[in-house]
Amino acid sequence: MPSINILAMNGVSKTLKDVPLFESVSFGMDAGEKAGVIGTNGTGKSTLLKLIGGLMQSDTGTIAKSREIQIGYLPQEVHYKPNDTVMDFFLAETHPSIMLLSRYVEALRTGDNDLLTTLLLHIEHTGAWNMQSSFISLLDELDGPDQDEKMAVLSGGMQKKAALARVLATNSNLLLLDEPTNHLDIRTIEWLENYLISMQAACIFVSHDRYLLDTVCTTILEIDNKRLYHYPAGYQRYLEMRQQRLDAHQQYQQKLQVILKKELEWMQHRPKARTGKDTGRIKRISQMQLQVTNGSKGAQTEFSSVHRRLGKKILELQDITKSFDGRVVLQPFSHTFSKHDRIGIVGPNGSGKTTFFDVIAGRLESDSGSVDVGVNTVFGYYDQLERDMNRNQIVIEYIEEIAQRFFIGSQQELTASQFLEHFGFEQSFHRIPIGMLSGGERRRLALIGILAHAPNFLLLDEPTNDLDLDTLSRFEEYLKNFNGCMLVISHDRAFLDKVTTMTFAFDADGAITAFAGSYGECSEEIKEYASTSTVRDTGSKEHKRTDVPKRMNARPTFAQKKEYAEIETKIAELESERETLEMEFGSATVDVTQLGELSKRYQYVNDMLDDLMIRWEELAILID
Repeated sequence: MPSINILAMNGVSKTLKDVPLFESVSFGMDAGEKAGVIGTNGTGKSTLLKLIGGLMQSDTGTIAKSREIQIGYLPQEVHYKPNDTVMDFFLAETHPSIMLLSRYVEALRTGDNDLLTTLLLHIEHTGAWNMQSSFISLLDELDGPDQDEKMAVLSGGMQKKAALARVLATNSNLLLLDEPTNHLDIRTIEWLENYLISMQAACIFVSHDRYLLDTVCTTILEIDNKRLYHYPAGYQRYLEMRQQRLDAHQQYQQKLQVILKKELEWMQHRPKARTGKDTGRIKRISQMQLQVTNGSKGAQTEFSSVHRRLGKKILELQDITKSFDGRVVLQPFSHTFSKHDRIGIVGPNGSGKTTFFDVIAGRLESDSGSVDVGVNTVFGYYDQLERDMNRNQIVIEYIEEIAQRFFIGSQQELTASQFLEHFGFEQSFHRIPIGMLSGGERRRLALIGILAHAPNFLLLDEPTNDLDLDTLSRFEEYLKNFNGCMLVISHDRAFLDKVTTMTFAFDADGAITAFAGSYGECSEEIKEYASTSTVRDTGSKEHKRTDVPKRMNARPTFAQKKEYAEIETKIAELESERETLEMEFGSATVDVTQLGELSKRYQYVNDMLDDLMIRWEELAILID
């Protein structure tokens, strides 16, 4: 069956705030095609969706759409009026059929019977009632809010569910979704993933969720250096094809530079009398100079910071609980943290994950139980709501309040301005108010502000929201090498699989259950456990059992078994070195300078042995 083209962009360019985002963009979209848009923050991904949706006008080029096309648009931020209920929010949708429903509600309020009669005929003809029914049904499938609830009091996740249900209810044949997974829990993301795969409509979405990009997309659109590249593939295949493009670009650049060098030598030695005749050749040399680039902007400085050592006591939670207005948010929970804890936290929206962080960080007091923080423990709280950021403060002042000078990597000293440049904030950003930064830039600034404090216990609440894939990749590398404890709330399954080795699963009644392994390693166990602790009543929402155990017996992962097999060798090597050092202490040939160096090394070896023995005991209990 031949493909049906529903969208064609030709030579489209756009500049915002005197900054060119992309130039001469051309691509086509077929019915049923699923395209993911990726690129670094500020390259114009959201702008591209707005141009396609008709919310902005391009500076150059044309955007042609088929007559039958009906576009549904999900913006990155959910917009509503202060007193809107969820149903009011639905009726504010600009889809023609839903606008008929909105006019019908207004006619009911004013008692305009003639208008009511006219509107009823139109509503029946367009099937608008079906859209309203579909919206209510989708809210139920998503375990979203009730239609009478006020939008303003809902969590970010619940607001996103209402917005998602609204755009899907329009039954559009082209969906434009801007970061649709932000603020959603993993269960909802997996539902959305299956929905997008099975639907007949075409879809273009901006996302950093690599699982979603790989399983849903038939096409990847990458904006890089003001150009748009089209890859007919999912995310994994795109990575391979992109690397081939960059390798080819590098080879082209090398050849271009060789030719350019020869041409420039010619220009220096050409006969002056021939200047007029060589105009074309000189013009070609100028064009070659413009083509010499450094390739993609993706290669940026790695995240780094100074680490503080943790003490033997890090953090002990003993039967902590928390309730709000009689609703239990945290059931009694206990855990003693060790130096190598890298724990992912998952659970439905509103299940108490952020409250758990706030209790640990001291922003909230638990109703009962105790939170015992070690004297050497320094928290770095990456807040989803950016509560510690003053939007009116300029960027450089935000960093200077933390410190005037910074040490990174191997004790490299930087000023506050150099520190910002190290993390990709050029001088032009330093005097800008934080509120004028893009969402991704604010998140990156908040992140480096936390690293500047040199924490040894990270509390990361949805850290991947608004970060582009390049920044996310570098952040993952930083976390892999982080030498402290880490708790991560995230809906990004690929991120959790890369940086965590244990999972705390929260349920809707505030119970927390521990599982060994990252989310990907224990997702089936989590789902199986959730199904055994859930009872469905006909015509009602879910009701969870409250007599669930606080922890399950955790099973060791492959990585933990491998670590256990290697750790005894490391312990033996360090014990051997300690014996050698003790013998050198007794040597008559050791001078005072050598003695000082030997003492430092001896202390380091002992500290390492303490850490490894603690870890060996943990693994031995888990595996045996």
